[in-house]
Amino acid sequence: MSKHHVPRLDLPGIPDERFRYVRRDKREHEALRNDFNHQVRADFRRHLAANCRDELVAAGFDERQIADLAAGRNLPGYNVHHKHPLGDSGINDFSNLVLMDMPSHTELHMRVDPQIAHLARGHEATIRMPVPPGSVYVHPSLIRQHKVTRRQADQSEDHEITLRPEYPR
Repeated sequence: MSKHHVPRLDLPGIPDERFRYVRRDKREHEALRNDFNHQVRADFRRHLAANCRDELVAAGFDERQIADLAAGRNLPGYNVHHKHPLGDSGINDFSNLVLMDMPSHTELHMRVDPQIAHLARGHEATIRMPVPPGSVYVHPSLIRQHKVTRRQADQSEDHEITLRPEYPR
């Protein structure tokens, strides 16, 4: 069985932090994850639509996508990410969350996860961790893709388009 090679993606604008990661107690981690999955994630999406509109528009989101966020719905191709992981000291506070495009989110985890995979509960390691600033991160190449696609849609009769991020070529 061969492994698929996933191209590495540069993450402009996301600085690396040196971070002391301590694996959290399993029950505490599961309780936080459960709260995130059942309430916090949707609340954060609503928060973005209500309070971070300029950031969303600058990142290329259209009115339909912002309306979906206002309703707490998921946007295909995007993920709500914990800047500081719940597996460590991360919390479900909105200041610790960021909406990211999936390619960037995947790349971020490809950098962090191998550094912590070996850690048992209560053990620690100093790692390099990309920490996205702000509440919204969309890879710059995808922002350009959004604008080009939107411009093409404006010139056509069919305005029903779905923007899904892909790795830049």
